[in-house]
Amino acid sequence: MCARNISEFSRRTFVTALALGMLPAVARAGNPFDLFSREGRVRLAADGGAYGRYARTLLARLPAGVRIRSDLERILDRLASRARADAGLPPLKPSNIARLAARAQAVDMLLGGYVGHHSPSGFTFPRRFEAVAGPDHGNHGENAARDRQRGPVDAMKAARLFRQWLESSAHRANLMRRSWRFVSTGAVARGHHLYAVQIYWEK
Repeated sequence: MCARNISEFSRRTFVTALALGMLPAVARAGNPFDLFSREGRVRLAADGGAYGRYARTLLARLPAGVRIRSDLERILDRLASRARADAGLPPLKPSNIARLAARAQAVDMLLGGYVGHHSPSGFTFPRRFEAVAGPDHGNHGENAARDRQRGPVDAMKAARLFRQWLESSAHRANLMRRSWRFVSTGAVARGHHLYAVQIYWEK
């Protein structure tokens, strides 16, 4: 949907819902106005600028008890490709290009006790993605979720978290976008809490 084709009221309502973590995030390459971030096109340097520094510092100084779960990241990558295959879509190639952004946002969500695409530190999804990947990867999207049910943080919990995306029409549509070719997943845990972010892009 093009930004200029929706009313100002609809735009405000949509952006508010996104900020509250109720919708997946998608950034469209080349648009003069980015509906999802109100920032327009973001073109950051390869070093990632302020967000790159923020993300690296965040991951280098994890609080006690917070762990990056690379094993569950691999499981979530596979679940994404399997779900797409079941829908007759091409699988996604796991990539490290956006893993820094995915992990940092997962940590940000865990520490802040929220689920969403806009960091309380002020970094929106387009800014986070392009800080680590650059501006030349086409459209890109993001799903985020958490599972705080008691029990071990294991493959079963990861699968239950993933089902949240499949059972949400908006998140499922984001996952099933035909043009996506790559995925980076970030998963972090503390106690029985699991937070995960999955980022998709075209090229």
